[in-house]
Amino acid sequence: MKRWIVMAIMAGLSMLASGAQLRRVASDAITLRGAIAEGDVDQLRQLVTPGISVLRVNSDGGDPQAAMLLGRYLRQLQWGLAVLGVSGSTIERESGKCAR
Repeated sequence: MKRWIVMAIMAGLSMLASGAQLRRVASDAITLRGAIAEGDVDQLRQLVTPGISVLRVNSDGGDPQAAMLLGRYLRQLQWGLAVLGVSGSTIERESGKCAR
């Protein structure tokens, strides 16, 4: 296998292993930045408090299974979702709650 392919695979695996950074950024919002990975839903659960109703996401992807778990959790909470651009500006916002 070519050396650059191995390095790309290793870089991708390290990104997935590290998971996203989650933090409360306002009284009604939490921001998720980085690749979505297993365990991110558990991190999010630890940050949830009454009054939070939006998850702001800035991610290039990550683990599909972890992303689906995150989506199910958001739907359960009935939160809104804001997708942020690279600069952090909102490029899309779902005004309603996450649909079932």
